[in-house]
Amino acid sequence: MIGKNIRRLMAILLIIAALQAPLSRDAKAYCCLCTECISIGAMLGAAGSGLVADITAKVSTFFASNIIGTLTNGLFKGALQSMTMELVTAGQSLVPPIGAMLDGQAHINAIKEMQTLQAHTARDQMPSVAMCQFASLSKSIASADQQRNLTQEILSKRSLDRQLGLPGLVGAGGSTAQQSNLASRFAQYLTAYCDPNDENGILGEALGNKCAGPDNRINRDIDFTGLLQGDLTLNLDFTVPVDTEDETDIFNMEANLYSSDVVLRPKDNVLKNPDNRDNYLALRSLLAKKSVAENSFHALVALKTENQFSNTSYFEDMHRLTKGSYQDPAFYVTLYDNPANVLRQNAAMQGIGLMQQRDIFESQIRSEMLLSVLLETKLEQSSKDTIGGVK
Repeated sequence: MIGKNIRRLMAILLIIAALQAPLSRDAKAYCCLCTECISIGAMLGAAGSGLVADITAKVSTFFASNIIGTLTNGLFKGALQSMTMELVTAGQSLVPPIGAMLDGQAHINAIKEMQTLQAHTARDQMPSVAMCQFASLSKSIASADQQRNLTQEILSKRSLDRQLGLPGLVGAGGSTAQQSNLASRFAQYLTAYCDPNDENGILGEALGNKCAGPDNRINRDIDFTGLLQGDLTLNLDFTVPVDTEDETDIFNMEANLYSSDVVLRPKDNVLKNPDNRDNYLALRSLLAKKSVAENSFHALVALKTENQFSNTSYFEDMHRLTKGSYQDPAFYVTLYDNPANVLRQNAAMQGIGLMQQRDIFESQIRSEMLLSVLLETKLEQSSKDTIGGVK
């Protein structure tokens, strides 16, 4: 069938070629009138054009109905159907391997992600030596702070009790309170703080063997720098009844600074007289002002109170956390660590900074209290004069 169609096609092509050939020959001369030759030439041209158009239309119809349809339906259709079936079958057979490959890729990616997270966790959750150092140095801060507050309260109470003549303390009462207070302190000075080389050696000559202060405590009752600024921690613990040298030194320095003389003890008839009420209240007002002044000294001493938990003071702990640690080059070596540990150290440093700012704030509050009391004292007489004038 295909061979027959090809032969038909070749025949049609030969006919078209034969029809086109005469049209391209050179015209020969005919003996005719000019008008007739023109008419005959026009008729031949029209007939040739019509014949070509008719043959072209028939050839196109033939191709459309026989050649193209036959080739498509007879030659290509079956082959295309077979090819389509083969491609579909082959494609379907590739679906399981492709699906398995995608599953394997997803599984491998999940394993890789889990291993990556495990590696990050192992790296980020590995504590550094620096974090252990912060934790070790700060674990005693809370108990040291509590011990500091307790010491400050005890010192303030003892000072008021000494001035008010509480029984059991030197100079507690009676008309000889001031003399007994000075005599007791001077006797302690001779046995603990006396330096025979003072006053160009005259003190030793005058007092002789009575001036027998040990070398490590000479003039310690007046040496503010040596006593309070020499050591980071003082042997102070007022929760036990046994006195230490540092405690005795602190008591004597406080007496020298703020209350060398205790107030006079009023007699019974003076206290019973209503006219003396204002004077006694003025005395208590004076003691209150002295208590505010002494509070700063008590706070400074309390900072260096020894903590039983760590045998260090709050001052020493904060010194290490805010200054001492950063003076050690090893601290900067520990910063070459994973980012998580560096962030942890940064958070710890910020917390320590807040603690230090709190201490600075408390110091500023004490300074404001002192300035307020000083201003009130200076204006006291002016206030009395003004009030008296108004009345």
